[in-house]
Amino acid sequence: MTLKISAKYDGSLIRVGGSERYLLFKIVAEASSTLNRVPLNLSLVLDRSGSMSGENKLELVKQAAAFVVQRLSDQDRVNVIAYDDEIRVVSPSVKATAANRQVVAAEIGKLHTGGSTNLGEGWLTGCRQVAEFQTEARYIDCAWLLTDGLANVGIVSQEELTTHATELRKRGISTTTFGVGLDFNEDLLRAMAEKGGGNFYFIDSSKQVKNYFEGELGERLNTVARGLALQIQFPEGVSLDCVNDYETSRGSSRVILQLGDMYAGEERQVLVKVTTPAHQTGEQVKLSALLMFTTPQTGAGHEASVTDNLTLTCTSEQECNAQVIEAELKEIIGKLLVSRARQEILAANRIGDYAGVESKKRAFFQSMSDADLDDAPAVQKELEELEQFSQEAAAAPLRAEQAKEAHFRSHMTSRSRKDYKR
Repeated sequence: MTLKISAKYDGSLIRVGGSERYLLFKIVAEASSTLNRVPLNLSLVLDRSGSMSGENKLELVKQAAAFVVQRLSDQDRVNVIAYDDEIRVVSPSVKATAANRQVVAAEIGKLHTGGSTNLGEGWLTGCRQVAEFQTEARYIDCAWLLTDGLANVGIVSQEELTTHATELRKRGISTTTFGVGLDFNEDLLRAMAEKGGGNFYFIDSSKQVKNYFEGELGERLNTVARGLALQIQFPEGVSLDCVNDYETSRGSSRVILQLGDMYAGEERQVLVKVTTPAHQTGEQVKLSALLMFTTPQTGAGHEASVTDNLTLTCTSEQECNAQVIEAELKEIIGKLLVSRARQEILAANRIGDYAGVESKKRAFFQSMSDADLDDAPAVQKELEELEQFSQEAAAAPLRAEQAKEAHFRSHMTSRSRKDYKR
């Protein structure tokens, strides 16, 4: 299995007084019919607080969790944690043999709803179970956290929970989060997933939990690269800004984007805005990029250099203005920029800054026009939807469903993700 990475600017020419250019990376994990699957070391962490009794939520979650357990094989490990204000180890980590799968599924079936929501301790308990067996084999170590409410017992600080998620990711344990219904904190779950190297899902109906569990399981069973990190080197005076929501670390002349894991057949699109200072005509700005990852089957580290030309050349205003952006490239860049703008407008709406919503929208539409990114048909459709969303966001607080859907949509676009809603 190999990863292929390519990169392309929206235009390779920059102005004397400085310019903004967009650099798009495409990373493709090629599918293979001979993939040797790496076993999972999985924790299912399930909310059983009182709110899970509504709309048959807990019953549907139990069915989905049992489905996941039954899909595992003898080489995998699984533990199940249920939490309300107390933490219950439904099943300690066991090998997913046929007999154990039956026992674990039966124990899941006995769950019933309880009290408050000690999300943090439930999740950390599951992660400890995963960590206990990390060295037993070369596993894909992961925790799935599902909730329909707010963390209101134990650790409730988003900063503390995301710090734990970061540390667990560094130790090889990823966190994927599933928010069900309209009462959970999407900012918290998204941040935990992003810092934890996993995925975030908004499930508006508990009837869809099984779909999302099945989709996430399919990805994990087909993982071909772990811990992807994209390192971009740039010269003094240049600044880089990742349009996607990947965790970023910065140095004086480089940025490193943490991209998580990839599964067979996946394509990832990473967009970076490159801002250059003033230059003389004919001067060049040269960037370089390196993709780093490990192979789950062996744990070996790999590097893939970007061989495309990442040089920008300073030229006349006339030549810069004559550049034409490829149609496909314009569409991808436009959609990612709209996704980011939607997130910024949503953030302003949440704090009641309705004037800020309007000003952000105007500035964004102007920037899209200035960059010649607003005339692709697919982008025009996205802009029309953003206009409608902005009008509603500038008038009053958005409904919980609107806000969560906008939040999730931005996240999915930013991460080039599939939505398993059916």
